[in-house]
Amino acid sequence: MFRIITAIAAVLLLSACGAPKIPVPDPTPLTEFQQRAVLDAEWASSKVELQSKQQRAFSSLRPTLSDGQLLAASAAGRVIAFNVDNGASSWETELNVRIVAGTGAGNGIAAVVSDTGTVYALDLKDGAKLWEHQLSEVVFAPPLVYQERVIMRTIDGNLIALDARSGEFLWDAIYDQPEFLEFGSAAPVGYQSNVIIGNALGRVIATEVSSGFDTWQIYLGSERSLGALRSRESDPIVFGNSLYLSDLSRAVVAYNLSTGNVKWENRRAAGRRLAVNDSAVYGYNTDSQIYALDQANGNVLWQQDALLYRDADNVALVGNALVVSDRLGYFHVLDQASGEIIGRHRARERVYSGGLLVDGNKLIVYYRSGRIETFALKAAP
Repeated sequence: MFRIITAIAAVLLLSACGAPKIPVPDPTPLTEFQQRAVLDAEWASSKVELQSKQQRAFSSLRPTLSDGQLLAASAAGRVIAFNVDNGASSWETELNVRIVAGTGAGNGIAAVVSDTGTVYALDLKDGAKLWEHQLSEVVFAPPLVYQERVIMRTIDGNLIALDARSGEFLWDAIYDQPEFLEFGSAAPVGYQSNVIIGNALGRVIATEVSSGFDTWQIYLGSERSLGALRSRESDPIVFGNSLYLSDLSRAVVAYNLSTGNVKWENRRAAGRRLAVNDSAVYGYNTDSQIYALDQANGNVLWQQDALLYRDADNVALVGNALVVSDRLGYFHVLDQASGEIIGRHRARERVYSGGLLVDGNKLIVYYRSGRIETFALKAAP
């Protein structure tokens, strides 16, 4: 835990020494619109709520979906499998440790990581503990369970792979980055025989799953710029044979996953979350302008200014709509084709960053408190 405390102290020191904050304009007032869609609440659960501000600040406990189950973990050590349709718990397992990273799921297991760096694998059928493995590194990113591996991204940007069946150590890949810049909370993603990360030195890296060797690396930007150092820490999205990353206030970039080459780059301010479908890449900038870019070439298809300065922090594609959550307590439903606002829903509380999941026409919301709530997207009466 000493390294975590050191990293946090460094962040606070940098913040204290920084320039005065630039005044932010008042949030755009909510505007009238023709309601054509509603978010109809279905079920909710408080079983994995976080109990303290410390748990909320230094945990990366986004739920994950696997075979009709929603896998979620609490900082206090409870892992639960919910039935996505009705919210009934299939099983609950108490690990009696503080969990800081999870959940990952696949290959018949759910994986979480404790604050001491212990990885736990649970059977997806009944929650029985299959194995545990003690790491020498701190992990904040949810584990990736992929091709019979459990792959962890460490706080300093390295990758560690364990055998999904036994927990045996297989390999590590060293990609050091300045740990005081980010807590490494962006999870790796799998594509064919590779696992892919973007790191705080501006690199996108493909690592071969079976060996841990580099397949390719690509680098954009200047390492001398603090802004550029943070540039590839967003959550990567794989769609088809492409990888999409936002450049954290600098650009949205599409990569060809076969070669690692850049397909296109749209130079615009970009938030950490993106959503992608067959026609477009959807995102938001630091001023909460919502936009859609052509998936093929990155050209702007539409942009929506009705949510300016409302602090957008999540986007998700549900049915034919784009759902945007803001930090002022609202879900906004936009038409995917035009960006027109067609629905709005008052949230119970602030949504966790990265806390929107989608299962068909169902929106699953993970709030900062750890509470889970699900909605069905329906046409307005």
